[in-house]
Amino acid sequence: RPPVSIPFARLFASSITITGVRLAGAAAGFAAQLVLAKTLGATDLGLFYAVTSLVAVLGVLAVQGYPAVTTRFVSRYRERPARLAGFVASARRHALAGTAVLVAALVAVALAWPFASSKSRDGLLIGAACLPFLALLGHWAAVAAAYKRFDLAYIPETLMRPVLFLAGVLTLAAVGGLAGGTVAIALFAAVTA
Repeated sequence: RPPVSIPFARLFASSITITGVRLAGAAAGFAAQLVLAKTLGATDLGLFYAVTSLVAVLGVLAVQGYPAVTTRFVSRYRERPARLAGFVASARRHALAGTAVLVAALVAVALAWPFASSKSRDGLLIGAACLPFLALLGHWAAVAAAYKRFDLAYIPETLMRPVLFLAGVLTLAAVGGLAGGTVAIALFAAVTA
């Protein structure tokens, strides 16, 4: 089968759109971080960054590298739907198993570690609840990108989530509800879910 040629104008428009989406999402994320830095104390801000960073790393580990190979696998086996469906099901099954193990480990640490305050424990428990959603975002974004559905691959994760998080942070800050790091982590988890 000969390679499909994509007109330059369409490719350029797609690149500009994806770049714009990513820049807008990054700007919203940066603005949310500024509001958090202005509103939360150092301890609560540190807790927020520690938990959300840990959960982001665990989300990458949970999917076990499948998003990195999904595009290649889909392009190779697009004409063999049974094999492709088997790959997607296997990747999802392994990602769910990896996520379950990491969630259990995070909950065990949260409950067993002798934290100085309950904020750290609560933050980790909320982070554990968020982990499956981060893992699923990574998995399904890769599948969408492999099928050239860049709107589904990039817009929810890189634009909608930061914009919704910024809106939530601004709303809570305006009404005085952004009382601590666990509230910010809960908002992050809710938006991610």
